[in-house]
Amino acid sequence: MASVGDSRFIYFRLSDANENPVTGRVQTDFAIIFTRSNAICTDVLTISEIGYGRYFANYTASAAGTDYLEIYDAGTDNRVIDVEPIVPTIAQTLSSNLVNLTQDFGKPGALAPTAIPDPADYTMYVFLSSDWQTGNRGIAYAKGQTGLNPNGSWRSPITVSHGTYHVVAFQALNTFVVAAFLSV
Repeated sequence: MASVGDSRFIYFRLSDANENPVTGRVQTDFAIIFTRSNAICTDVLTISEIGYGRYFANYTASAAGTDYLEIYDAGTDNRVIDVEPIVPTIAQTLSSNLVNLTQDFGKPGALAPTAIPDPADYTMYVFLSSDWQTGNRGIAYAKGQTGLNPNGSWRSPITVSHGTYHVVAFQALNTFVVAAFLSV
């Protein structure tokens, strides 16, 4: 299994009917089928000779999917088939599991603290609901925070992974739960 961004090398050998190595083939001598998840793959593919009838195909995987590469040499009637799953990088996987929360998560204004006076005096925090329910309510347990503008809009998004959260506005003497058990 390869990852997006990996260089792939597919090695093969060409020989005639007597098992003698066939040399001197260039990329245009081959019939090539190159797809990713059943669509034509546009990654740059290069076929090179190593020597003594040995060759390799090389490309850098640009996207996730299942790569299918078929290289056919009509002169020797040799066919090489390579099938390889290409997976997202760890960074791509992590980013796809993250969500940016704002005051408009779910619908416009859904997480804006409309019931509190002077929102700009508050800081918005996001806690795991399980932490909040078990009394872990100190800001050290918060998964993120942002300031509030005078109209209650968030100054910046809070990035969290998928889960269930409590969204809470804090001010020195007041705490308001803006959303409880918010599923993200």
